[in-house]
Amino acid sequence: MKGLYPHLINVNTGLPVGDHFTWGGMADSFYEYLIKQLVTSEGKDQVKFKMVKEIISSLENQLLVTSSMDPKTSFLVEINGNRSTNRMDELACFAPASLILAARSFPKEFKHVEAIAERLLYGCYSAWDSTATGLAPEVFTWDVQSRFYEQIPSVAPVIKSYILRPETLESLYYFYAYTHNPVYQDMAWDIFNSLYTYCKTNSGYSGLYDVQDTEYPWDDREESFFFAETLKYLYLIFDDHKQLRFPFDQWVFNTEAHPLKIHKKKPTLLKK
Repeated sequence: MKGLYPHLINVNTGLPVGDHFTWGGMADSFYEYLIKQLVTSEGKDQVKFKMVKEIISSLENQLLVTSSMDPKTSFLVEINGNRSTNRMDELACFAPASLILAARSFPKEFKHVEAIAERLLYGCYSAWDSTATGLAPEVFTWDVQSRFYEQIPSVAPVIKSYILRPETLESLYYFYAYTHNPVYQDMAWDIFNSLYTYCKTNSGYSGLYDVQDTEYPWDDREESFFFAETLKYLYLIFDDHKQLRFPFDQWVFNTEAHPLKIHKKKPTLLKK
């Protein structure tokens, strides 16, 4: 499928293996880095520009679904062969961050993508807001036409565990940094309170086996990305520094939130 890339590639033939397509696990970093490589090239890499246009077009036309009950909420389906499934990884919630980065970095081509990114961010946040603990499940599904009287889509866990994932917080940081809208701080604060309430232990923070169980079913694991990403993005969202510490036209975060400097290329003077 044009603009969608498989999980696996045969190293001998270069051909795709399988027909499963997603912006979630095992594919997420590819899409993220494609956009960020375009940013680091300052839009000069025409091959990357073409590829980014294709992946964003495929996201809009093949993966994006929007709730008929709440038009400000969208999700990304997975594709298996010719079938789409209402299933989304929390990992895919990096997408709002990368999409608004593309929209703000290259407004001529991608300005319209910011509205899509915002709808996806609300879809991701609904996965947190809909559970008993206020923490997102590893994988969730939805019914965009249910809960009619509440005018919101019904979101439900598929894989109920939470392993201290950061992706929604990452997207909240990008949106707050670009817009300064305090609603994104409020959403991040709710997530922090849930983390503190249900994941804090005597010696650190632990993931949960079941986000619907408020009796602290800890998994006794603290992933390294909890420090590198989850806590870092929380800190940056509430950082009261007057200017961005890492302006998006000067720095890019890699997928583990380590800031990498964009080295501006100066024109080379030709010798006489």
